[in-house]
Amino acid sequence: MFSEEAKLPDISLEGFQVVRSQYFSRMLEPAMTIWNTSIAFNTISFTALNNCDMVQILVHEKDKSIIVRPVNSKDPDAVNWKKNSTKYSRLECSAFAKQLFEMWGLDANNRYRTMGKVVQCNKKVMLYFNFKNAESWKGTKLVKEHD
Repeated sequence: MFSEEAKLPDISLEGFQVVRSQYFSRMLEPAMTIWNTSIAFNTISFTALNNCDMVQILVHEKDKSIIVRPVNSKDPDAVNWKKNSTKYSRLECSAFAKQLFEMWGLDANNRYRTMGKVVQCNKKVMLYFNFKNAESWKGTKLVKEHD
């Protein structure tokens, strides 16, 4: 692209700041956040599962991951992840969230967010969230970003 003879000017990076990747395409990815008392999903998560009303949440203890899959309202483990027909909200689930924090060794003073992936199993679309390298937030301050 550049000839060996072309001399490029030297510049200083002083004063420049890295723009975090979260400001780019991540808004188009499913995201899940967990607190020590609740869990939440972004709007893209609902869209990815065709705005279904009921889901089942599966946890993998060792992999620190969660699968969210649509289910029928008659399923005994169905969770209504919608507050009402038009608005989604944070799900209060203290017992579950505290168990996740203990099982995965998370700091109860922080919240954790990770981006998910749309996956398929037995021809059924699901969301997969891996919390091994989740962002850790204390209030509005980012404590640890994805590796």
